[in-house]
This record gives sequence, structure tokens and C-alpha cells, in this order.
Amino acid sequence: MQMNISQLAELFDLDRATVRKRLRSASVEPVASEKGINRYSSAEAAAAILTPKGIPTTDPDHMTPQDRKAWFESEARRRDLEERDRQLLRREEVSRVLSTTVATFAESMRALPDRLEREAGIEGRVAAEVERIVDAHLDQLRRTLLSVVHD
Repeated sequence: MQMNISQLAELFDLDRATVRKRLRSASVEPVASEKGINRYSSAEAAAAILTPKGIPTTDPDHMTPQDRKAWFESEARRRDLEERDRQLLRREEVSRVLSTTVATFAESMRALPDRLEREAGIEGRVAAEVERIVDAHLDQLRRTLLSVVHD
């Protein structure tokens, strides 16, 4: 089906200038001319009118090469700024901080049975049981963290 600018404007309830601008920006060419009036493929015209070039896309696969290059450069600058402002951390730094935190926690927990024996006066067999329980929980924590890291 073929339609002229006026018919397209009426169909989409738009101004004729808007329809003309969207067809031009999408490089839609007339398929016929009747008495000096250009006629457009209704399918091609509808696609151009409903998805005007003025609406930006955030999907690089649907960008022009120039827009895609600009988008990737802006994303790289955004990541650099987030890293500088400490809103984004490198994987190595997160791993180091997490390792230090867990090691400090584990060291503190492993000292707990001795401290309880010395400071709270618990018996040696109770301290040994506390040590067994702490070790089991630390081992479970290690397995949980490893499963998170490897997922």
C-alpha cells in the first residue's frame, strides 16, 4: 500500500512537517509519484514515523558506527570517573579487601577458645569443643564464599 504525506499525517495524527522530517531523517524514498505528489511505502513510512532517529538507543548493536564509537568512549569515561570517585572498584581490590576481612575474622574466631579458657575459665574439653565448632563454621564460610566467587 502506498500513501502520501497528508495521508500518513492523518493516519498517525501528526503534523505533515513532522512526517516529512521523520521520513527524510530515515532516508525513506518515495516509491511512486502521482501528479507530482510523492507516495511512500506505508510499511517503510510507518517504521520511520514510529521510530524516529531522534530517539536515542542504548543498544550499541542498533547504533550507527559513529554513535557506537561515541557511546563506548562515554562508557569508558563514566567507568573511569566511577573508579576515581570510588563508586566502582576493580575485581582485584575487592578480592584483596574481602580476603583480608575474612582472614582477620578467622584469626579472631580461632583465638576465641583460648580466650574463653583463659578469661572465662572454661574447661579444656569445652574449649576444644568450641574450637571444633568454630573450625566447622569457618570451613562452611570458606565453602560459601568460594561458591559465590565461582558462580
